[in-house]
Amino acid sequence: MRRYYDLSAMKTVFLLLAVILLFTSASASAAAVKSIQVYAIPMQFTFDETKLVPPADQQGFIYNNSTYLPLRFVVHSLNQAVEWDSATSTVTIREPESQERTGIDAYNRGNQAEDADKASVTNAKPALKATSIEISTRKVTYKIAGKTVVPDGGLEGFIINNRLFVPLRFVSSLIGYEVEWDQSTYSVALQSPEFIAQQLADGEDTGGETPSELPTDLPEETVVPVVPSGGGGVITTTPTYDSLVSQADTQISALRSSCESSLWRLVGEYINKTDPTAKQDLVDQGQAQLAQCDAQFEALMTSLQSSLIANGYSTSIITTYRDAYAEEKALAESLLTN
Repeated sequence: MRRYYDLSAMKTVFLLLAVILLFTSASASAAAVKSIQVYAIPMQFTFDETKLVPPADQQGFIYNNSTYLPLRFVVHSLNQAVEWDSATSTVTIREPESQERTGIDAYNRGNQAEDADKASVTNAKPALKATSIEISTRKVTYKIAGKTVVPDGGLEGFIINNRLFVPLRFVSSLIGYEVEWDQSTYSVALQSPEFIAQQLADGEDTGGETPSELPTDLPEETVVPVVPSGGGGVITTTPTYDSLVSQADTQISALRSSCESSLWRLVGEYINKTDPTAKQDLVDQGQAQLAQCDAQFEALMTSLQSSLIANGYSTSIITTYRDAYAEEKALAESLLTN
């Protein structure tokens, strides 16, 4: 006997798949490669008095007052092992095993600064020069010492030439290092708790600037907010463009999960129904659910657009989101009507 498939059931399943693709496409568009302006200067880094420089093709840069360096260089310089799960955007930092420590020591010896490198950084203050680079953004989750840490917006990781760059101060602080910035030479000194304790035991001054002496262009992850004049004591900060888009990505992801869950439930019920009236009722529910997803998506876009305008940022990303949504929505509607 020839078997006939219920076209309405197939349309419902395809509708679900289209919605899944819709949110995947919209979210992925925000993670696409984009161009940003950074300050690429010849910085040098001291880790417990050992001067290290990144490999020649992995130089760091300053973006939004944050110093970014390759993940491996940062974590190995701090004498830790690291694992990067690209599928989940998760960085795991841990104490290295004996064999790993041998490899890390060899890696750090290869990055020790030569005398000429030291002189070029300490004898003159390099000029700040903005340059444009191509990156894709990742909202990274960090796991260290049994804890999971998700940084606030504005501290995302950047994928550059298939390599993850991370904010130096944030990652170093997770491991327990203190970070000092030398404004006169654009040099960074990082000190472990053990190194600081030894200095104090030896009666040495650990140096560093007090918070009130921090330079205005210090490459920190968090800029000290300014109290507006006129009293009131209210502290205000301006959110970064990336933090607003990252928040939108998170909201879209949550909406996507909610829509998927609801539509999968309807599909499961539809397939198991035999009564035509009951099946049509489930189709109607699916269309209503999709309309609700539409409304929630549009509300997110309206909110994001308002936030971008209020903070003086470009709203072009809104068009990117909506174009991706409209393309997949057209596919879903064609599947329902054909």
